[in-house]
Amino acid sequence: MDKGYEFLNYFKKILPKEEIEVFYKTHKIEEPKVILLSNIVTSLFTLIHDTYFGDELMGEDDKEKHFEWCWVKLTNDLMYVNVFLEDKLIFKKWIKETCFDIFYNVKCAEKEDIIINMKNLWETILDMNNLKTKSDVDLLIEIYKFYYI
Repeated sequence: MDKGYEFLNYFKKILPKEEIEVFYKTHKIEEPKVILLSNIVTSLFTLIHDTYFGDELMGEDDKEKHFEWCWVKLTNDLMYVNVFLEDKLIFKKWIKETCFDIFYNVKCAEKEDIIINMKNLWETILDMNNLKTKSDVDLLIEIYKFYYI
């Protein structure tokens, strides 16, 4: 089979539900933990958007401080429900890089659209009941490992 075809299938071809479930079982992916992870990610994106002053008012240092403030606020809020983020440094690094690549460093007037699209993307990927491509499954597994391992 052609390498280009395989590459495109990785991103495009929907896997059979049974195959997806095998990946979840093999990697010990638990649905309640994925739901919690989805809630954490979307809560952080919402907090970042709702408290962001805009590109014209925020330099690079301000963006760094803003992300850190949002992370600390979310961490403190989650402690009240016995969810702890302090030791999730790899997860924090990954989500911070994602936020900078997709939100903070993108110059556009429609930051709200970016956040909505980010939340929709992650809710879709982190919904274990959605049909997925191999790329989607690999991403879910990777995020899960960042958070839970």
